[in-house]
Amino acid sequence: MKNLLITLTVLLIATFIGCSNDGSPTSTTGEGDGIGNTGGGNGNGNVTFQVSAQATQDGFQFSFTPSANITVDKLNVTETTGSNYQEQFQGDGTTVYNAGTQYDLVSLTGAQSQMHFKFELIGKTSPGGQAYDVTTEYTIP
Repeated sequence: MKNLLITLTVLLIATFIGCSNDGSPTSTTGEGDGIGNTGGGNGNGNVTFQVSAQATQDGFQFSFTPSANITVDKLNVTETTGSNYQEQFQGDGTTVYNAGTQYDLVSLTGAQSQMHFKFELIGKTSPGGQAYDVTTEYTIP
């Protein structure tokens, strides 16, 4: 019984060491998961958006709320606190995200409190098709 307890303890410690985080967030958002985040944003094409974050078991789920009805062609996400995380996501350019409605944007495993992110949404207003390119920065509280 003592040998079993020692073996289980060693395996548990090895598991924790093997699962250590290098500090760089990684995306767990798959295709079709949507685009979203809330916070503030500079307006270009008369569009702003708000970004927010919700803690998950292993990182944060970001969401957005646009100020106008929009479609999204591209989302660029950059962590600026030092992890060198940068990723680009393609929108479908046809799904309409309605003004004032919150949508999931991206889920990042390894994202932690005090990390600072820059979100750039590129697309068109709907209807109308006026191009926008809006950047919002968000620090996880």
